Amino acid sequence: AAAAATQRPLSLRPRGLLTVVVRNARAMAVEEWLDGDLLARPDSRPALLYSWWSSSTAIGVVRAARRAGLPVIARAHGYDLFADQEVVGFVPFQSEIVRDANRVASVSRAGADYLVRLYPHSSDHVAVSYLGVPSQSRASPHPSGTSTRFVSCSTVVPVKRVGLMVDAIVLLLRDGVDVHWTHLGGGPGLSALREQVEARPELAGRVDLTGQLPPEGVAAWYRDNSVDAIVNVSASEGLPVSLMEAASFGIPMIATAVGGTPEIVDDTCGRLLPADPSVAEVARVLGDFARLPAGERDQIRDASRERWASRFSADTNYAEFGDLLASLVVR
Repeated sequence: AAAAATQRPLSLRPRGLLTVVVRNARAMAVEEWLDGDLLARPDSRPALLYSWWSSSTAIGVVRAARRAGLPVIARAHGYDLFADQEVVGFVPFQSEIVRDANRVASVSRAGADYLVRLYPHSSDHVAVSYLGVPSQSRASPHPSGTSTRFVSCSTVVPVKRVGLMVDAIVLLLRDGVDVHWTHLGGGPGLSALREQVEARPELAGRVDLTGQLPPEGVAAWYRDNSVDAIVNVSASEGLPVSLMEAASFGIPMIATAVGGTPEIVDDTCGRLLPADPSVAEVARVLGDFARLPAGERDQIRDASRERWASRFSADTNYAEFGDLLASLVVR
């Protein structure tokens, strides 16, 4: 009730009202498809409905499941969970999803705690279910040479703040740190990022922008290239799979303390940046990491791999998620 009261004034603003109308229309389209196709045929009637996102699709899935008397589960990540990641300042129909889904499975403890605070009367519908990545056949090659090599991996969009890395690398070079940075990923901001790099002559030979890579291409890059740490300077996150993947290769992690990121990154397996770091703060943390003794960096590499194995193994986490799905079906 408190959450609904908080969101109601926002939903009456023109942009908020339009967003509610558009998303409700999308939900109704999903609902109509389920009613008229999947749920209408007895021979194909599912035992459970599952939505990967807690977004417009999930609203329609939850409504159709409720009418059909089927259990339903929806995952919640970041933009579909936290109000501050929504351009309208609230997540439309979130209270309905949490109330009527059998489970909303947050990919982070931070997300689950957030939903429980907002909807305490539906707290038994909220669960934590970490995503995971597979085990790797071998770790990333052990770093060698004098240059500290950082990597980042994301789509180049404003929320990822990849441009911060350009300016941070410049500061590191000015401070005498021998450093190289590779960004894995494309997106609408890639051309502007290239221009930002090319405008700094001191970055020649110090930065590689690979453009978009398929998931198997990212994994192959980690297998073939030595990396001292992955860096994520995003303004918001759910719990980044990009960090899980790097950790599975034994790569230390440096990332902003946003969303569920502190559940995978701490001082044992990397370093946490402030949620909204300045260029100088990013450069300072990267520089301090670059100056660590080799033995200490090796310990962090081992801890990063252990963090993946203990919390973010696909074999473990998806088996547990399968058990959760089965428990909902037999109820």
